[in-house]
Amino acid sequence: MIDDADAHHVTRPWNRRAASLAALGVILLVLLLVAPDVPLVVFAGFLMAVLISASGSWAAERLSISRGFGIAIFLLVTVLALTGFILAFLPAILRQTNEFVEQAPAAIDALRNLVSDAPWLERMLSGAFSGASGAVVMDAVGVTFSSLGNIVIVLFIGVVGALDPDVYRRGMLSLLAPSLRPRAREVIGEVGETVRSWLVAQLIAMTFVGVLTGLGLWAIGVPLALLLGFIAGLRNRPA
Repeated sequence: MIDDADAHHVTRPWNRRAASLAALGVILLVLLLVAPDVPLVVFAGFLMAVLISASGSWAAERLSISRGFGIAIFLLVTVLALTGFILAFLPAILRQTNEFVEQAPAAIDALRNLVSDAPWLERMLSGAFSGASGAVVMDAVGVTFSSLGNIVIVLFIGVVGALDPDVYRRGMLSLLAPSLRPRAREVIGEVGETVRSWLVAQLIAMTFVGVLTGLGLWAIGVPLALLLGFIAGLRNRPA
């Protein structure tokens, strides 16, 4: 027969579990309502950390070096590859941009003539865009700076998480009751392995789509075929 003290001792861990899970759920709900971008940025940083960690570990195994040096080599190779890619296609991009700038006045004149021949269209366009140019510019500037800030945060979370994953793991576990932490640690490890396998499969699919698209566009003589193939690979989505 269990007395009141023993019953209190048995139910106390469950109360702590329920309280920790409820607190975590409330925190996530508040973030989703107040700042919905924050969970997405954190999740993107987690994906970046898994990618950097897996790639660095692979390089370390192949080169028989420490994991930290493997991550450093991966980051260095990635930066050099992106820099070389940008420098290789920058002249072509600038050339296409100059052609667009040269052809833009003629296109604007043609549009102006079309609008002048249709007064109803001119009134509709003037009413739709009156006073909106400044707002559009401000929105574009705000979105640009917000995107750059999110990219910096994602990269920071990814690099720190790859170099020392225990920092975030300990932070997540500290939000839970001690009785839940062993199982949570196992779940985090299983999630990490699953995400790692998904990223590998996704990178293979992206490479496959990008290479085939680039070669196909190059074969039919489309300008900037490799760049368009690279973009097609980046835009590839899992089924």
